[in-house]
Amino acid sequence: AEYQKLIDESNAKEVKEAPEEGAEVSSLSNSPEAIALQKQRDKDLNDIRGMRDLLRGTYGLPADPSSGLSTAIRVFKRANAITMLTGALSAVPDIGRIVMTEGLSNTFGPLYGDFFKTFDSLKLAKADAQAAGEALDMLLSTRAAMMADVGDSVGLTSAFDGISDKLSDFTFSYVNLLNPWTDMMKTWTSLVVGNRILVDSMALSSGKLDDLASAKLHRGGINADMARDIAEQFEKWGQKEGNVHVARLNKWDDPIAKQAYEDALSRDISRAIVTPGLGDPPLWMNSQWGGMIGQFKKFSTGAFERVTVAGLQERNMATLHGMVVMVGLGMMIDKLRDGSIGIEDDSLTNRIKGGIDRSGVLGWAGDIVNAADTILDPNSSGRQLAGTLAGATGSQVFNLVETFYGIADGNEATPTNRNVRQMLLWQNVFWLDGTFDKLTGTK
Repeated sequence: AEYQKLIDESNAKEVKEAPEEGAEVSSLSNSPEAIALQKQRDKDLNDIRGMRDLLRGTYGLPADPSSGLSTAIRVFKRANAITMLTGALSAVPDIGRIVMTEGLSNTFGPLYGDFFKTFDSLKLAKADAQAAGEALDMLLSTRAAMMADVGDSVGLTSAFDGISDKLSDFTFSYVNLLNPWTDMMKTWTSLVVGNRILVDSMALSSGKLDDLASAKLHRGGINADMARDIAEQFEKWGQKEGNVHVARLNKWDDPIAKQAYEDALSRDISRAIVTPGLGDPPLWMNSQWGGMIGQFKKFSTGAFERVTVAGLQERNMATLHGMVVMVGLGMMIDKLRDGSIGIEDDSLTNRIKGGIDRSGVLGWAGDIVNAADTILDPNSSGRQLAGTLAGATGSQVFNLVETFYGIADGNEATPTNRNVRQMLLWQNVFWLDGTFDKLTGTK
């Protein structure tokens, strides 16, 4: 309560000069134009305050984050992540995302030549990425925490809270392998993106860069003057092996050029290996109850902006190639997962649909289509409907209730076993799936 009081006092101090919501816009406040303007003003103020609180890490916090209910919700969300997420296998379409943002030749070009020299360059590229705040997922679980929505909280308020937090970190790093996969992909992306930034900076500084490549640099905050400074730093401290350029940021002596390069590198890495930011999900998803209902959906909101919208805006061959690779890899994953759970439908239509879903190219638009499909399908199970309407927690609560009813009514073992299996730690991890099949007699 004392913490909430400090937050309220700080908020009141910061917005004291802003007009109160509902205050009259003008003496003609009853006119339709003034009312519309007033409503828009109030909406904008609400969004600005929301973003402020998101940056502080205080948006949507309950009055007492240490209460039993708040702790239970956090623990339940971590349990959902541990029991329901597949892990690294579901992130394989990341490869296509790099192609989509950087092009086929830039993505796989470093492999064409001396592989061992490329491997040495990768170690330097990882150091550059970490200097820019990326490729630190084995330490911070940044992307995994956003995907599972088990990220920032005020603190660990009980021993049980702390145990669940450590268990979720352990799961992402050493069981479902999402953290090492993300580290590896961000390292490769750092090599690809860093090479492009350095080559294009040298070309722009000499006036020999085409408009599309120049626009990419400007999108990252690098203009002609800054490109010249970056090119000078690379000539002085960088490393070139064949066609691969590495910045070696730890040696740069121009802090402004170094910061500009780091900012551009971080922005394009998180854009390629989709890592949603604070402003991507709608505000309601950052509240206590909204976060529970919308768990696992924050990632799709970021994917929609970074993949779907960006692809429609750029409309080039790299976008087409990337989408084809992403959907193709999604189809491969869909085939593997269908085989592991006993689904034998191999029709091309369903396989392409599954590939699109697994690839994430449609972002939240795909979630809406799938939700409508589940609700309208008369053959949808109760668990599917509960998951659609109440999120991952609704699905698990349905499993729990159905399990108790199954035991009480003396139903046959297999359905009950399946429900119990779906609540076990790591039961959905791709490389443990077969083991759980044998242990529980289910698929």
